[in-house]
Amino acid sequence: MYRILTIFLALLVSSFLPTYAFNSMSGVHGVTFGGIGVSRPACTVVADEDSGDDSAQFTRASSESLTIADNTDLSLGADQAFSISAWVYLDSLDSTGNTIIAKTDDTLTTALASEFHLLYQNAVDNFRWELGNGTTGVTCDDTILGTPSTATWYHLIATHDPVADTVNLYINDGMVQSCAWTGGTQDSAYTVRLGRGLISSGFNFDFNGKIDS
Repeated sequence: MYRILTIFLALLVSSFLPTYAFNSMSGVHGVTFGGIGVSRPACTVVADEDSGDDSAQFTRASSESLTIADNTDLSLGADQAFSISAWVYLDSLDSTGNTIIAKTDDTLTTALASEFHLLYQNAVDNFRWELGNGTTGVTCDDTILGTPSTATWYHLIATHDPVADTVNLYINDGMVQSCAWTGGTQDSAYTVRLGRGLISSGFNFDFNGKIDS
């Protein structure tokens, strides 16, 4: 089975499971949609003319994010094919990076131990796709687009292909960065976070900008 996660306004895990919609969320904390508890620290849903839809404005200084507790609908197999897609709009290129989506935990000593992590990484100044199997992981840095621009919408699709043994990052439906990976995936109990990726070194990788589906 191939799992697809389309983030923020709809989180879809395979065609057989429910769609979790976030576009009607108010400013309250701890609301629940489709049986999934969502923590919402002041993240603002805004009508956005650029993307033609409602998007989520994350403000880095306020540590804004959305979280979904681990559950069976979000679980991957040992070598699971899946993809994540999102429109992203960076307000700034921050010194510790900008997480778009991650399934990770603040007990981890390295981001490569995360189940997955999609972000802008300041150290290499480009979009990065990370996948881990619990023991080791792979980092796939985009070298085609290079440095993204602020105040610009980008469409990102991050995938894992267990048949070709690759992880792939598609940008704006045309550019693709492909990296070899034979390590498979993991089924962790980590929390899925939109707009934040935690590891124990103290880096939160808070997103500064907008995320849309």
